[in-house]
Amino acid sequence: MNCQERQRITSTAESMAELMSMDSSEVSNTRDEQEEEVMYQPLKVYLRVRPFSKAELENNENQDCLIIENQETVTLHAPKYSTAMKNSEKGIGQSAHQFTFTQVFGPETSQSEFFEGTMNDIVKTCINGVNGLVFTYGVTNAGKSFTVQGCSKDGGILPRSLDLIFNHVRGRQYPKMNIKPCFSNLTKRLNDTQVKQEESIKAALLASLKEDTENTSKSITSSSASGSTSSSCSSPSFVLNESDSEVYTKCPKTLASVWVSFFEIYNEYIYDLLDVVPASKNQKRKVLRICEDQGGNSYVKDLKWISIKSTDEACKILKVGNKNRSLACTRMNQQSSRSHSIFSIRLLSLSDESVPRVLGVSELSLCDLAGSERCHKAQTFGDRLKEAGNINNSLLILGKCIAALKQNQNPKLRPAYIPFRESKLTRLFQPFFCGKGKACMIVNINQCASTYDETLHVMKFSAVAKQVIQTFQHKIFDYFPKNILEGTIGLQCTLMTYLQSNFQRILVSPLKRK
Repeated sequence: MNCQERQRITSTAESMAELMSMDSSEVSNTRDEQEEEVMYQPLKVYLRVRPFSKAELENNENQDCLIIENQETVTLHAPKYSTAMKNSEKGIGQSAHQFTFTQVFGPETSQSEFFEGTMNDIVKTCINGVNGLVFTYGVTNAGKSFTVQGCSKDGGILPRSLDLIFNHVRGRQYPKMNIKPCFSNLTKRLNDTQVKQEESIKAALLASLKEDTENTSKSITSSSASGSTSSSCSSPSFVLNESDSEVYTKCPKTLASVWVSFFEIYNEYIYDLLDVVPASKNQKRKVLRICEDQGGNSYVKDLKWISIKSTDEACKILKVGNKNRSLACTRMNQQSSRSHSIFSIRLLSLSDESVPRVLGVSELSLCDLAGSERCHKAQTFGDRLKEAGNINNSLLILGKCIAALKQNQNPKLRPAYIPFRESKLTRLFQPFFCGKGKACMIVNINQCASTYDETLHVMKFSAVAKQVIQTFQHKIFDYFPKNILEGTIGLQCTLMTYLQSNFQRILVSPLKRK
């Protein structure tokens, strides 16, 4: 047994022990036993082209390297001094490359237009119970963080997604904080003492923002505390009709509870961005671990989940996390992200009863990947060089996973090993590429001649990703029946009985599902 297998067994055992230690009234299993029809869909890959800055135009970066042919196709032309042009002159490779995407958004595209063209579908599916992942990919200084978060006057896809969710659950929000998400897709009930602890944690986070930060966040969104109005990032077109949502149409008396988390992967360590940062440099931040629940689903252990009632609150939580995020100045970017950050939104669907039942849990994760970079161009040294190495390595492993997924779709080729477990990032992405969610990729590029070779590499990676076929279900089948969670002793007995009587079916079912 190797080290990775031992760690996996240990983390699963810890999750089972933690689950058994909870009172039966605390934990709810939110998955139905009925398996729904498997859906097949190519991975959606969108391209967004950043406009030139004044400094770039002054430095003659505009050399017509990129031509937008139509809404789906772009052509790259290698500039004179690029590596690609030198290779083509030697007869190695080509000087022009053409790429197709799900949709291409030019430099003139507004934040609102980009959101409507990319995010409406995946947010709707999240509201209907399907987990969703959106991740940005590109070189440093390509506009990834702006696409995700936006600015004070023009919000990105994150605040707009929150607006869409809160507009939809308007008037149906669960007012209490006594039902909280845990593990990967479960919930637990909190007692009065635990609820007060959650309230104090949230109050401390919001109070940590200075007065000017709070005023800035108000310009991002004008949502009220009850979520009854949409923010400045919203428009009437973002509001879903009742007919658009299967969950709330089937269950008209449904309440919703929204929770968020925010963490970063820095140098292959996971840090909670909503945790208190040590005042002293001698104190180290708490490192979080990835564990697996009883279904083999990965989750970040001890990650803070904060209950929010509006987009305004979520934007404040986002600002708190951004203050703790690892940033640095490089030659290519004054505010370069030195870590991958993941902001997750969990939507709990509850029955409208005196003692609400959990009907479902869905999650939308928005990942702002750190940009790939060449160290000699970014002039990174010391800590910056180490950060760049870890960033590039995790992106390399992500590329290997995408390539292996594409290869495994061809029955004529030998199945390839998918190295999901070789990095923290791909381990967390794994469920979305293995039938337990829906993924979407946003490629950000600039048009600068000086970064043409890096941009070409990004485009080639996206071309492979676009050929990956996703499989996902509206409801993920759970091998563990509902009565497995009716008590600690009953849990152990039911688990043993269930495994003994269904051993063969558990081994065969995953193969049938493929």
